[in-house]
Amino acid sequence: MTDIVERLKSWDRCYPGNINVETAVDDATNEITRLRKYEEMVRFIANDYHELSYDKAQWQRDDWKKRCKKLIEEHYEDTSSIRPSP
Repeated sequence: MTDIVERLKSWDRCYPGNINVETAVDDATNEITRLRKYEEMVRFIANDYHELSYDKAQWQRDDWKKRCKKLIEEHYEDTSSIRPSP
């Protein structure tokens, strides 16, 4: 992340007044945080023990879906973005 911050600061030196470094750093930090949360979710699902019985596998799948939906909803609540239709 410090590499991104340094790059943004160098852009400000090259193009003074054209970008707001503080805003750009905040945006980059928020995006990195969001991507890390997604990465954690993927790692959780990939490393979770996959159930073998049909009922348990359905429960596990539903749990994963619930967690993923919650993560996506958090992103759209934080950014006040319009959520795309599924």
